[in-house]
Amino acid sequence: MIRKMLHNILNIKAARTYVPYQDLENKQMIHGLLEQPDLFIDHVRRYTNSLTTQMVFGFRTVSIDDPKLKQLFEGFEKFCEVTSTTLAALLDLFPVLKGLPDFMLPLSRYSKELHKHEKELYVGHWMNIKKKILAGTAKVSY
Repeated sequence: MIRKMLHNILNIKAARTYVPYQDLENKQMIHGLLEQPDLFIDHVRRYTNSLTTQMVFGFRTVSIDDPKLKQLFEGFEKFCEVTSTTLAALLDLFPVLKGLPDFMLPLSRYSKELHKHEKELYVGHWMNIKKKILAGTAKVSY
């Protein structure tokens, strides 16, 4: 079921409908790079996030200073810090250790907190588009 659903949004015919979104986001990214070349990574982050949210949730990320964009990438950075620790490597090597209680694995508790914030972000996007669909004001999206 999931394969069929993903095929419907990722096949060649569907991908062609994304070209206008890509063109728009490309133009904004190029403009941003010309105006503030030292913020290269921020412009690429805005581009990738805006393209994704436009197709999936029907809204754009128009600024590199968008709070939701910052929340997303700060969460990514924190998850990278967690997964690059020696303890995370040990937990991957010995999965039985994952059964230890949270008070013995503060990293696990911290990871759960990070996941909670990430989930709030995505569920918030989803609930916003649901409200717009019900109100009849939603833009075309997946």
